[in-house]
Amino acid sequence: MVRLLLDYPGSQVVQSVLQLPLLCYAAFTGKEEVIKVLIQHGVSLQGVDGRYGRNALSWSIANGYRAAFTRLLHTLGIGCDSVDQLGRTPLFYAAVEGFEQMLEQLRVRGSDVHRQDRFGLSSLFVVVQRGCGHLVRRILGNHPLTKEPRDSFGRSLSWWMRATGNDHLRDLVLSLGMQIGDDAPVEQTQYYMHVQSNRSIQVCDVCTLHTARDNRDI
Repeated sequence: MVRLLLDYPGSQVVQSVLQLPLLCYAAFTGKEEVIKVLIQHGVSLQGVDGRYGRNALSWSIANGYRAAFTRLLHTLGIGCDSVDQLGRTPLFYAAVEGFEQMLEQLRVRGSDVHRQDRFGLSSLFVVVQRGCGHLVRRILGNHPLTKEPRDSFGRSLSWWMRATGNDHLRDLVLSLGMQIGDDAPVEQTQYYMHVQSNRSIQVCDVCTLHTARDNRDI
């Protein structure tokens, strides 16, 4: 059916409020067989949505559709390091979702694990925010850093550890060769309590954490 519809003029219209081209929509909904048909039909692999500018590979990660992800990952020209309007790559979103296998598949294909987005955040910041020690080890164990990174607002990796209640990662990061500074923890309790008590499903576009609509301090 998809093959037949693709032959009609005007069939490749964007889908949903996100303005997803067909390949992105199939990836977002996990339709691996549809992805296969679309690729065979020659749809653009560089298509991105009209809201965030994410490609199909990034959208396949959003809901953890491994079959769709694998199909796209092995498609020549898909753009494993394609950045969206926030400067984020598919690997960044794999880190956000905590999908270790997806992150590893992208990493071994050369995706830059330390690439920073528009706000200076990288996959390392993201996994630290979520307390994912195994992913911290995966990233720094394969791509070590000696100097502690900071985001565009001057907040260090150790600042984010304290702010999200994940200071237990400090020893791990030190053991992997990073030199950590001694930023004053003046707001540790305030931010930690805010993150821990928040049950909002609203995600901040900047820090990627769940933040209440009326209080997005982080």
